[in-house]
Amino acid sequence: MIDVLAVIQARMGSTRLPRKVLRPVNGRPLLWYLVQRVRSARGIDGVVVATTVEPADDEIEDFCRLADIPCFRGSEGDVLDRYYQAALAFPCRWIVRIPGDCPLIDPAVIERVVRAAVENTADYTSNTNPPTYPDGMDVEAFTFDALSRAWKEAAFKYQREHVTSFMTEHPEAFRCENVPCDEDLSSFRLTVDAPEDFAVVERIIQDLGARGRLFGLGDIISYVRSHPDIRALNAARARNENYNIDDK
Repeated sequence: MIDVLAVIQARMGSTRLPRKVLRPVNGRPLLWYLVQRVRSARGIDGVVVATTVEPADDEIEDFCRLADIPCFRGSEGDVLDRYYQAALAFPCRWIVRIPGDCPLIDPAVIERVVRAAVENTADYTSNTNPPTYPDGMDVEAFTFDALSRAWKEAAFKYQREHVTSFMTEHPEAFRCENVPCDEDLSSFRLTVDAPEDFAVVERIIQDLGARGRLFGLGDIISYVRSHPDIRALNAARARNENYNIDDK
């Protein structure tokens, strides 16, 4: 058993931007960049990509095999079950949830959330409630016990689709903590959910990656602030557009 397992959920079936996780930048897919950045975070003992059993996601499993990245396949719609089964397959005490549409995630941000989670021994720790980091820097950390309870008790469809909804909606049962950013950067959009998002991230990787070192959140914000034309490309998109709780 390891202490901290990072689980990256990824699939090919995005409606707004199909195949986005394997879209190439400089000859490498976005998922490759994401995995490398997560692996660079101190305090992460293992990384696994959790995809679905759908045939379309065979490509993700193939990529992971060739890139020597552990891969787990589970339910497409019941993402909570996918996480739970992945944690059983890769036993751990803590799970760190990283969305597959965050290829610019800063290892230092992951480290900060993980450190807070372990030191505070909270059931659930994130930097998203409320959000002060840019969209695309989302990190959640929770114990296996919290995941197990949510898996057993979450009943609504949206609670099965959105892994941590049950935890955050029941503060009487789960001790939840938030890690705020030193500056409110929540208006910046660094996620990849639509073509215009990909255009922004592609430019950032091409330009900052050319410096030959692992760039962080500070580098990204400075770059975007100095290139208002790039920031404007996806400025009109709302945060968490795909979060729908109509099935509550």
